[in-house]
Formats: sequence, C-alpha cells, structure tokens
Amino acid sequence: MDDNGNSSFTQHVILNGPPQTKLVMIMEDLSHWKSAPPGYPISKEQMILCLKNVAILHAKFWGLKDADTLNIGIAKTEQDGRPAAHKMLSRLFLKKLVKSPSTLRKAINSLLKSQWASHSSTKLPIGTTTLPLWLTIGPQEDGSYEVLKDLLVQEMLDVFIQRMPDYYEHKFKKSLKMPLQTLIHGDFHGGNHMYGTDENYGKVIALDYQMFGKGMVAGEIYYMHYISWAIYDFDGIEENIKEYHDALVANGVTHYSLSDLLDEFVSSGVGHLFALLNLMVMSKPESFINQFKGIFGEEKAEGMMKLISLGFFNKCFLILTSLYVRDKENFLIVKS
Repeated sequence: MDDNGNSSFTQHVILNGPPQTKLVMIMEDLSHWKSAPPGYPISKEQMILCLKNVAILHAKFWGLKDADTLNIGIAKTEQDGRPAAHKMLSRLFLKKLVKSPSTLRKAINSLLKSQWASHSSTKLPIGTTTLPLWLTIGPQEDGSYEVLKDLLVQEMLDVFIQRMPDYYEHKFKKSLKMPLQTLIHGDFHGGNHMYGTDENYGKVIALDYQMFGKGMVAGEIYYMHYISWAIYDFDGIEENIKEYHDALVANGVTHYSLSDLLDEFVSSGVGHLFALLNLMVMSKPESFINQFKGIFGEEKAEGMMKLISLGFFNKCFLILTSLYVRDKENFLIVKS
C-alpha cells in the first residue's frame, strides 16, 4: 500500500475448470494504477471505461454460450436486483402491491411517513456537489437533502402508483420471465476497478469476481449507476448506456437494440423500488442493521453503515424521478 492508499501489487488468479483445475498466481506492479472508494461517484471517463470493459465479458458469453459447461450459478446481484424473478415471496409481495393502485398507495404512503423518509440512507449526504437538476428541496441545517420529501419525487411516486398496474401487466411481468442473457461481473461498481495512470492511462482492470454468475446486463448497468454515479439528469445516464450498447454490438452481440436495453434498465429501477418497499415497509432502519449484523457480522455491518451514510437507498428514487421529469407524459407508459 503506498502513501496514497493504492496497492503496489495485485494477484491475478486464473482458474481453468474441471476436470483439471489450475491455479496460477501472478504478482503485478500497480504503481501506475489508482482505485476509487466504493460508494463514491466516479468520473464520466471512468464510467465509460468500465462499461466498455464489461461489454467484452457480456458479449463473450452472450446467450450463455459455454456457461452451462462451467457449472456457474446465478450472480448475487441478479438475485438481489430482480428478487421477484427468483424468489416466490418477492413475487407474492409484488402481486399484492400491484393488484390495485390503492394497495400500492398505502405502501408508499407508509414509506413516506416512516423513519426511512428522514434516515441518512435516503438522504443526499452532506457535501454532495452534484445535485439533480430538478431538485426542489433545499439543504437541511447540516447540509444534507431529504430526497423523499422532494415534491417531484412525491409527484413521480404518485404517477408510479397510477400507471403501475398497466406497466406491470404489459411490461414488467414479462421482463421477470426473460431468460438470463450472459455472465455478469455481479458486483460491478467503481470501487471494484483499477484505473490506469501514466503509461496505463485510458486502461481499466475489473476486480472482485466473487459474485460472478448468470444475469441480465441491464441490472449490471443499473447497479453501476446506483452505486457509483452522481445523478444529474437522465440524459447523462442514457449517454452512458449508449456507450455500453455500442461496445456490446462492436463485440459481436446482435438482435439486442438500444431501446430494449433502455426498457430493461427502467424495469431494473422499477424492480428495485419494489424491493426497497418490501424492505422499508417490513422493517425499521435499526432492525435492518441489526439483522444485517446477525447475518454477516459486525465487520460487514460496519461497511454497510458507511454506504448507508452516503445515502445508499436514495438513487432508486433519483433515477426514476430523473426519467419522469424528462418525459412526464410517457413515464412508464407501455406502447403497443
């Protein structure tokens, strides 16, 4: 570790699958590489580098070519990001919410009146320099912003309630039944990359594949924006998605349009909102942290607390509201 907190060396692990598994350890000098803190926004340049890089992985295994022979399971973030596609209880909760606008409204009103609404996990934290263009609320005395109290966020949620039954029936329900597309990184965010400096400038290395597995690319791209992108407007997000799609096509993927990818990105945001509703309606912040400690231990819980203090749960509302503000008339409207 150098004086700037960067690792001087890394280890590359190469595994060749059964029947004969090989383990090769390579030590590499990382003095010309830098990292980004997990949970903090990365730059536009870094985002594009990461997206173009992961597009190579996605394209290589598109259609899950050769994946079954490697005995690889479903990626962790695929399971967490689309719980209704993989877990019966999540599907039942979703069906209960969307069967009528009044049921969904009751759940969202409960969220807006809960401890979560003013909790650090849903706030834009102190020191946030990039704010959504549409933000109507001002900072609190400590400099943070209570996202769920913004009038446009609440307006988006009201329209979400009205349009969700039709969107669920004609779009979202179908997305849950789509076959998994490829192998994904599984924990794809800015902190899991090394960015080249000096002679390595313009290069990127992806790290930490422990959640690697089968999944949907839109969920992977959504997760990156959720963890590592400062939300300004939806146009910037769409620009990033187009860069990724261009790289995907350049690496050989066909019959997957940009509009399909954008639709699935929005579905990822909708699915995430339902997952948050499930969490926040069923538990209070303190009980959630205690449950997390009980499952993963104090050390991981401490890391989670740091992410939560950065407003870990606000991005879902910011992304969907940015989409809503850009085109209110067509927000979650399904066109034949």
